Amino acid sequence: MGLASLFAHRFWITAYACLALGFWLPGDYRCGRPLIPYLLGGILYFSCLKVGMREVAMSARDARLLLRVLALSLVKLLVLPLVTYLAMRLLAPAWASGAMLVAMMPAGLSSLAFADLFGGSRMAALALTIITSLLCPISIPFLLDWAVPSTSDGMRGMISERAGFITLLLITPFVLAQLTRLAVPGLIAAHHRRWGYGSIVCICLLIFLSVAANRHHWASMGGSDLLVALGATSVASLVGALTAWPFAAWLPRTEAISFACSAVYMNNGLAVALAVGFYQGDARLLLPAILVQIPMTAGVAIIGARCAPPRALPAA
Repeated sequence: MGLASLFAHRFWITAYACLALGFWLPGDYRCGRPLIPYLLGGILYFSCLKVGMREVAMSARDARLLLRVLALSLVKLLVLPLVTYLAMRLLAPAWASGAMLVAMMPAGLSSLAFADLFGGSRMAALALTIITSLLCPISIPFLLDWAVPSTSDGMRGMISERAGFITLLLITPFVLAQLTRLAVPGLIAAHHRRWGYGSIVCICLLIFLSVAANRHHWASMGGSDLLVALGATSVASLVGALTAWPFAAWLPRTEAISFACSAVYMNNGLAVALAVGFYQGDARLLLPAILVQIPMTAGVAIIGARCAPPRALPAA
């Protein structure tokens, strides 16, 4: 239980260790960027080993579920960033745009693994990731045009391309997982509870690489800049958590957990790409996109502490 728990309910210990190594481990890790899509795919592959086609078919026929997911996606893409921006305009106006950039991102691919770990609805989490990824090419340019008027004309095309890439990242691991389930059903069933470990391992490796491969952007900045940026990202995560909280009153419990994970754990990799590609690595946009990993990890750990199903006691 000790070692396994570091890739289950105590995942946050491993995640923060990888985060710290990403900041301080000597070396140049930019050459590792091509591995990031494979780690994302690994997260989805291990999570989808626990999702059968029958479950997918039943969810696809649930019109109410689809309508709820669509409504939650609009909350995630529009309400959260606007509330975050207004809060930061009062608290730290210089960082308002950076915090908003983080908050307007679609649900992170890792949110599916966390929803599964904490007893949430896998199908609701998967649907939230797909729908927010498909809608973000519309919502992100619209909000950035309003908050940061210098938006480049090519941004919409880049976001659309990345939304298509994200969709491919969702479909490919799912198909491979279903083929694996068909090929070795006995093995999949026998180790059903263990496949989540693979997802968490991929998440921790992704955390390390996403920081280590981008730290050159803030190498010349002081510690005070990092602390202010961390505060801005913490506000973005707090707004996401507070916005998700009321939905527990009218959503089924499993869907409420999935939405909470999606609201807190966003696709910050897309925010990094936008800050670097269209704002020349502007620190007030880039740093929140990088440092949000700290409050995101804390946020999902808190969700897990409150919502995860009770663990079975060892046999006497």
